[in-house]
Amino acid sequence: MKISSYTASGLATGTMPSMSLSVKGMNGTTKITQKSSSQNKKKKLNYNPREISSAILRANKSQSAGRVAVQAKSKLINLQKCKGTGQYDEGELNLAIAHAKRMVQCAKMKTQNLRQEERSKKRYEKEAKAELRQEKNEIKARVARKERNLEQKSNIEHMQRVQKQKSQKRELMRKKKFHRSQEQSKLNEADMNYLKQQLRGLREPYSASRSFSAGVAVDLSAEAMRLAEVQMEQQLAEAQIEQQIAQQMAVGMGEVATMAGNGGSAAPAASVTASIDVVI
Repeated sequence: MKISSYTASGLATGTMPSMSLSVKGMNGTTKITQKSSSQNKKKKLNYNPREISSAILRANKSQSAGRVAVQAKSKLINLQKCKGTGQYDEGELNLAIAHAKRMVQCAKMKTQNLRQEERSKKRYEKEAKAELRQEKNEIKARVARKERNLEQKSNIEHMQRVQKQKSQKRELMRKKKFHRSQEQSKLNEADMNYLKQQLRGLREPYSASRSFSAGVAVDLSAEAMRLAEVQMEQQLAEAQIEQQIAQQMAVGMGEVATMAGNGGSAAPAASVTASIDVVI
Protein backbone atom coordinates (compact mmCIF):
# COMPACT_ATOMS: atom_id res chain seq x y z
CA MET A 1 0.00 0.00 0.00
CA LYS A 2 1.29 3.30 -1.05
CA ILE A 3 0.16 6.63 0.25
CA SER A 4 0.08 8.99 -2.59
CA SER A 5 -1.45 12.20 -1.08
CA TYR A 6 -3.30 13.77 1.92
CA THR A 7 -5.27 16.89 2.71
CA ALA A 8 -6.02 18.61 6.03
CA SER A 9 -8.64 21.17 6.86
CA GLY A 10 -9.71 22.89 10.15
CA LEU A 11 -11.56 25.82 11.71
CA ALA A 12 -10.11 28.99 13.23
CA THR A 13 -12.12 28.51 16.35
CA GLY A 14 -9.56 26.31 18.01
CA THR A 15 -10.85 22.80 16.83
CA MET A 16 -8.44 20.14 15.67
CA PRO A 17 -8.13 19.93 11.84
CA SER A 18 -9.79 17.05 9.98
CA MET A 19 -7.40 14.94 7.88
CA SER A 20 -8.22 13.10 4.56
CA LEU A 21 -5.87 10.36 3.42
CA SER A 22 -5.85 8.87 -0.13
CA VAL A 23 -4.42 5.35 -0.40
CA LYS A 24 -3.61 3.92 -3.87
CA GLY A 25 -3.56 0.18 -4.09
CA MET A 26 -3.14 -2.41 -6.76
CA ASN A 27 -6.83 -2.63 -7.49
CA GLY A 28 -7.30 1.13 -7.73
CA THR A 29 -7.46 4.18 -5.61
CA THR A 30 -9.14 3.99 -2.17
CA LYS A 31 -9.84 7.20 -0.25
CA ILE A 32 -9.81 6.94 3.52
CA THR A 33 -10.88 9.96 5.46
CA GLN A 34 -10.08 10.17 9.14
CA LYS A 35 -11.55 13.10 10.99
CA SER A 36 -10.14 14.03 14.37
CA SER A 37 -11.75 16.92 16.27
CA SER A 38 -12.00 17.92 19.90
CA GLN A 39 -13.44 21.03 21.55
CA ASN A 40 -10.86 23.68 22.63
CA LYS A 41 -10.77 24.65 26.36
CA LYS A 42 -12.06 28.22 27.28
CA LYS A 43 -9.86 30.72 29.12
CA LYS A 44 -10.66 31.54 32.70
CA LEU A 45 -12.28 34.98 33.07
CA ASN A 46 -10.13 37.12 35.37
CA TYR A 47 -12.89 39.14 37.09
CA ASN A 48 -13.25 39.65 40.83
CA PRO A 49 -16.78 40.91 41.65
CA ARG A 50 -15.77 42.03 45.16
CA GLU A 51 -12.91 44.26 44.04
CA ILE A 52 -15.01 47.20 42.84
CA SER A 53 -17.75 46.78 45.45
CA SER A 54 -15.18 46.86 48.29
CA ALA A 55 -13.55 49.95 46.79
CA ILE A 56 -16.95 51.67 46.61
CA LEU A 57 -17.63 50.90 50.27
CA ARG A 58 -14.21 52.19 51.34
CA ALA A 59 -14.60 55.50 49.48
CA ASN A 60 -15.49 58.28 51.93
CA LYS A 61 -14.83 61.27 49.70
CA SER A 62 -16.19 62.26 46.35
CA GLN A 63 -12.73 62.25 44.77
CA SER A 64 -11.97 58.68 45.84
CA ALA A 65 -15.46 57.58 44.76
CA GLY A 66 -14.84 59.21 41.37
CA ARG A 67 -11.61 57.24 40.96
CA VAL A 68 -13.48 54.02 41.79
CA ALA A 69 -16.09 54.90 39.17
CA VAL A 70 -13.36 55.33 36.55
CA GLN A 71 -11.88 51.98 37.58
CA ALA A 72 -15.27 50.26 37.33
CA LYS A 73 -15.86 51.73 33.87
CA SER A 74 -12.43 50.54 32.75
CA LYS A 75 -13.30 47.01 33.97
CA LEU A 76 -16.56 47.10 32.02
CA ILE A 77 -14.80 48.16 28.82
CA ASN A 78 -12.29 45.33 29.15
CA LEU A 79 -15.07 42.79 29.66
CA GLN A 80 -16.93 44.09 26.65
CA LYS A 81 -13.79 43.70 24.54
CA CYS A 82 -13.56 40.06 25.58
CA LYS A 83 -17.05 39.41 24.29
CA GLY A 84 -17.10 37.83 20.82
CA THR A 85 -13.55 36.50 20.92
CA GLY A 86 -14.70 32.99 21.70
CA GLN A 87 -11.95 32.59 24.27
CA TYR A 88 -14.25 32.86 27.29
CA ASP A 89 -17.47 31.30 28.36
CA GLU A 90 -20.26 33.52 27.07
CA GLY A 91 -22.57 32.98 30.08
CA GLU A 92 -19.91 33.82 32.60
CA LEU A 93 -18.83 36.80 30.54
CA ASN A 94 -22.40 38.15 30.35
CA LEU A 95 -22.81 37.85 34.11
CA ALA A 96 -19.55 39.71 34.66
CA ILE A 97 -20.54 42.47 32.24
CA ALA A 98 -23.93 42.91 33.94
CA HIS A 99 -22.24 43.08 37.35
CA ALA A 100 -19.65 45.57 36.07
CA LYS A 101 -22.42 47.82 34.73
CA ARG A 102 -24.08 47.80 38.14
CA MET A 103 -20.76 48.63 39.78
CA VAL A 104 -20.36 51.63 37.47
CA GLN A 105 -23.84 52.84 38.42
CA CYS A 106 -23.17 52.30 42.13
CA ALA A 107 -19.84 54.15 41.91
CA LYS A 108 -21.47 57.09 40.14
CA MET A 109 -24.28 57.19 42.70
CA LYS A 110 -21.75 57.09 45.56
CA THR A 111 -19.81 59.93 43.94
CA GLN A 112 -22.92 62.09 43.54
CA ASN A 113 -24.08 61.39 47.09
CA LEU A 114 -20.69 62.23 48.56
CA ARG A 115 -20.52 65.45 46.54
CA GLN A 116 -23.97 66.44 47.79
CA GLU A 117 -22.97 65.64 51.39
CA GLU A 118 -19.76 67.62 51.06
CA ARG A 119 -21.62 70.64 49.64
CA SER A 120 -24.16 70.43 52.46
CA LYS A 121 -21.40 70.13 55.03
CA LYS A 122 -19.61 73.19 53.66
CA ARG A 123 -22.86 75.16 53.65
CA TYR A 124 -23.67 74.13 57.22
CA GLU A 125 -20.16 74.96 58.40
CA LYS A 126 -20.36 78.35 56.70
CA GLU A 127 -23.73 79.06 58.32
CA ALA A 128 -22.40 77.92 61.71
CA LYS A 129 -19.39 80.23 61.38
CA ALA A 130 -21.63 83.14 60.42
CA GLU A 131 -23.94 82.46 63.37
CA LEU A 132 -20.97 82.18 65.73
CA ARG A 133 -19.52 85.44 64.41
CA GLN A 134 -22.91 87.14 64.83
CA GLU A 135 -23.22 85.78 68.36
CA LYS A 136 -19.75 87.09 69.24
CA ASN A 137 -20.62 90.50 67.81
CA GLU A 138 -23.84 90.57 69.83
CA ILE A 139 -21.94 89.61 72.99
CA LYS A 140 -19.41 92.38 72.34
CA ALA A 141 -22.22 94.86 71.76
CA ARG A 142 -23.96 93.80 74.97
CA VAL A 143 -20.70 94.08 76.90
CA ALA A 144 -20.08 97.54 75.43
CA ARG A 145 -23.62 98.64 76.30
CA LYS A 146 -23.25 97.21 79.78
CA GLU A 147 -19.95 99.02 80.24
CA ARG A 148 -21.51 102.29 79.08
CA ASN A 149 -24.46 101.77 81.40
CA LEU A 150 -22.15 100.95 84.28
CA GLU A 151 -20.07 104.03 83.53
CA GLN A 152 -23.17 106.21 83.39
CA LYS A 153 -24.46 104.63 86.59
CA SER A 154 -21.10 105.18 88.26
CA ASN A 155 -21.09 108.82 87.16
CA ILE A 156 -24.63 109.29 88.46
CA GLU A 157 -23.76 107.66 91.78
CA HIS A 158 -20.67 109.85 92.03
CA MET A 159 -22.75 112.95 91.41
CA GLN A 160 -25.28 111.76 93.95
CA ARG A 161 -22.54 111.28 96.53
CA VAL A 162 -21.15 114.74 95.77
CA GLN A 163 -24.61 116.31 96.05
CA LYS A 164 -25.28 114.40 99.25
CA GLN A 165 -22.01 115.60 100.76
CA LYS A 166 -22.78 119.17 99.73
CA SER A 167 -26.26 118.86 101.16
CA GLN A 168 -24.88 117.48 104.40
CA LYS A 169 -22.38 120.33 104.62
CA ARG A 170 -25.12 122.88 103.96
CA GLU A 171 -27.34 121.23 106.56
CA LEU A 172 -24.51 121.27 109.10
CA MET A 173 -23.79 124.92 108.38
CA ARG A 174 -27.48 125.76 108.64
CA LYS A 175 -27.77 123.92 111.95
CA LYS A 176 -24.71 125.69 113.31
CA LYS A 177 -26.04 129.10 112.37
CA PHE A 178 -29.50 128.24 113.60
CA HIS A 179 -28.18 126.98 116.92
CA ARG A 180 -25.94 130.01 117.39
CA SER A 181 -28.85 132.28 116.56
CA GLN A 182 -31.10 130.38 118.95
CA GLU A 183 -28.50 130.57 121.68
CA GLN A 184 -28.05 134.29 121.06
CA SER A 185 -31.79 134.80 121.19
CA LYS A 186 -32.03 133.02 124.53
CA LEU A 187 -29.16 135.09 125.87
CA ASN A 188 -30.83 138.29 124.70
CA GLU A 189 -34.12 137.16 126.21
CA ALA A 190 -32.41 136.53 129.52
CA ASP A 191 -30.73 139.94 129.40
CA MET A 192 -34.05 141.62 128.59
CA ASN A 193 -35.77 139.86 131.46
CA TYR A 194 -32.98 140.95 133.75
CA LEU A 195 -33.30 144.57 132.61
CA LYS A 196 -37.07 144.45 132.97
CA GLN A 197 -36.71 143.19 136.51
CA GLN A 198 -34.29 145.97 137.26
CA LEU A 199 -36.67 148.56 135.82
CA ARG A 200 -39.53 147.06 137.79
CA GLY A 201 -37.41 147.21 140.92
CA LEU A 202 -36.64 150.88 140.29
CA ARG A 203 -40.31 151.74 140.38
CA GLU A 204 -40.62 150.45 143.90
CA PRO A 205 -40.84 153.08 146.75
CA TYR A 206 -37.73 151.64 148.33
CA SER A 207 -35.48 152.94 145.55
CA ALA A 208 -32.51 154.99 146.71
CA SER A 209 -32.97 158.35 145.04
CA ARG A 210 -34.65 159.91 142.07
CA SER A 211 -31.42 160.94 140.34
CA PHE A 212 -29.98 157.45 140.67
CA SER A 213 -33.20 156.02 139.25
CA ALA A 214 -33.01 158.36 136.28
CA GLY A 215 -29.39 157.32 135.57
CA VAL A 216 -30.24 153.67 135.84
CA ALA A 217 -33.25 154.17 133.54
CA VAL A 218 -30.98 155.79 130.95
CA ASP A 219 -28.54 152.89 131.18
CA LEU A 220 -31.35 150.37 130.87
CA SER A 221 -32.77 152.20 127.87
CA ALA A 222 -29.37 152.12 126.19
CA GLU A 223 -29.06 148.39 126.95
CA ALA A 224 -32.54 147.82 125.57
CA MET A 225 -31.60 149.59 122.36
CA ARG A 226 -28.47 147.51 122.08
CA LEU A 227 -30.48 144.33 122.54
CA ALA A 228 -32.98 145.49 119.94
CA GLU A 229 -30.12 146.06 117.48
CA VAL A 230 -28.74 142.60 118.23
CA GLN A 231 -32.13 141.05 117.55
CA MET A 232 -32.39 142.90 114.25
CA GLU A 233 -28.92 141.75 113.24
CA GLN A 234 -29.91 138.22 114.22
CA GLN A 235 -33.04 138.36 112.07
CA LEU A 236 -31.00 139.69 109.11
CA ALA A 237 -28.47 136.87 109.57
CA GLU A 238 -31.24 134.27 109.59
CA ALA A 239 -32.71 135.75 106.41
CA GLN A 240 -29.30 135.60 104.73
CA ILE A 241 -28.90 131.97 105.80
CA GLU A 242 -32.25 131.03 104.29
CA GLN A 243 -31.35 132.84 101.05
CA GLN A 244 -27.98 131.05 100.79
CA ILE A 245 -29.63 127.69 101.38
CA ALA A 246 -32.19 128.39 98.65
CA GLN A 247 -29.41 129.36 96.20
CA GLN A 248 -27.40 126.23 97.00
CA MET A 249 -30.48 124.09 96.49
CA ALA A 250 -31.08 125.71 93.11
CA VAL A 251 -27.43 125.07 92.08
CA GLY A 252 -27.67 121.40 93.17
CA MET A 253 -30.87 120.87 91.22
CA GLY A 254 -29.25 122.43 88.13
CA GLU A 255 -26.24 120.11 88.38
CA VAL A 256 -28.47 117.04 88.69
CA ALA A 257 -30.53 118.16 85.69
CA THR A 258 -27.33 118.65 83.65
CA MET A 259 -26.12 115.20 84.65
CA ALA A 260 -29.44 113.66 83.58
CA GLY A 261 -29.27 115.46 80.24
CA ASN A 262 -25.77 114.05 79.59
CA GLY A 263 -27.00 110.45 79.59
CA GLY A 264 -28.20 109.80 83.12
CA SER A 265 -31.74 108.73 83.83
CA ALA A 266 -34.30 111.09 85.25
CA ALA A 267 -35.14 108.82 88.16
CA PRO A 268 -31.81 109.27 90.02
CA ALA A 269 -31.98 113.05 89.60
CA ALA A 270 -35.46 113.09 91.06
CA SER A 271 -34.31 110.98 93.95
CA VAL A 272 -31.47 113.40 94.67
CA THR A 273 -33.80 116.38 94.60
CA ALA A 274 -36.26 114.60 96.85
CA SER A 275 -33.54 113.77 99.32
CA ILE A 276 -32.41 117.41 99.41
CA ASP A 277 -35.96 118.61 100.00
CA VAL A 278 -36.47 116.19 102.85
CA VAL A 279 -33.19 117.09 104.54
CA ILE A 280 -33.75 120.81 104.22
